[in-house]
This record gives sequence, structure tokens and C-alpha cells, in this order.
Amino acid sequence: MLAAQCFGASREQPPSGRRANHVIRRLAQFQIDSVNVFTRAQTMPLFSRLGAYSPAALEQGGLYEYWGHAASLIDVNLYPHFGFRRAEAGERPWAEIRQLMAEQPKLVDAVLAEVAARGPITAREISLGRSKNASGWWAWSDAKTVLEWL
Repeated sequence: MLAAQCFGASREQPPSGRRANHVIRRLAQFQIDSVNVFTRAQTMPLFSRLGAYSPAALEQGGLYEYWGHAASLIDVNLYPHFGFRRAEAGERPWAEIRQLMAEQPKLVDAVLAEVAARGPITAREISLGRSKNASGWWAWSDAKTVLEWL
């Protein structure tokens, strides 16, 4: 079972992009977690299997960000298999998105326009929509909720 998860491979040779890609294809998904006491959670699966590797291996490993099991980096080869989820998300938006669309019908288009104009940006960099008064990790702004849904 451990070998099937790419544990126990020889570490006599330094980690390479080829070995990293093998692990990425085999595991298919790396959960993203913002907790970074040591390092970001998505970097640990390769480290635990390869040792000290170049972060570029993860960045160039053919992964895309999507809600798989949770927020994850997923093997791009699996993209077609999530078509049903993308269609469902378009047809049946999250309850919070339905509420936002009713209350702020132009917000989704505004967020898309801002990302198109500015390129890759974080939710914190978008000043659209109201901020929630709640505190804590899961107190998302309306713009972040829209970005996650998109």
C-alpha cells in the first residue's frame, strides 16, 4: 500500500522533474491548505516521497486548482472527468452565490472584469462587494466567494 502511494523509493539520486511528475500523476491531487506553520500543505506530499525538491516541480507539474475533495491542486489529465461538477456548479450555484446574485446581480460580471483587466489577483486585492463582519479564517468577502465559485 505504501509503495502504491510512492513511499519508500530510493533517495540515492536527487529529486528530478521526472520523478516529481511520476508522483503527481500517481497521487493525482494535493490538498491546498493555507496553514503554513512549516510550509504550505500542498508541498509536503512531494517532499515526503522525494526529499528536498525544487518548488518549481510542483508549479510545473501539470496541476490546476479546483475543488476536488477540498481545495486542491489536481492533475490536469483529470480535468475532463470533472465536467459534471463544472456543469452542476453553473446550473445549481451554491446557496450563498444564489443570494449574492439576487442581492448584487452585477457582482459576478464585475469580478470577472476586474480579473480580466488586472490578471491573476488575490481576493484580498479585489475591492468589490461588501465585506462580511464576521471574523476568523472563513469570513470571506463577497468577492472571494465569487472567485471561489468561478
